[in-house]
Amino acid sequence: MPMQRSVLGKLGIAAGVAAAATVLSLSGAGAASADITPRHGLTYPTYTDCVYAGNFYAQMGGLHGFSCPQVSNGEYLLDWW
Repeated sequence: MPMQRSVLGKLGIAAGVAAAATVLSLSGAGAASADITPRHGLTYPTYTDCVYAGNFYAQMGGLHGFSCPQVSNGEYLLDWW
């Protein structure tokens, strides 16, 4: 009998771990599906602010590359692709 309980106990633990992993992966999938792409036409008052925002979005996977050209009003446009 003790050996049977041990096997059942291990199966119960394995099932619990599998269920927890499923819940965590599902909650992660929901968070990852959020739209993290910036709007086109965003401008920033300084070049540093623009580069910081571009780096943030790039690290989150929202864009592949970006530049920060200065526009006519003196602000910097987050131009991304």
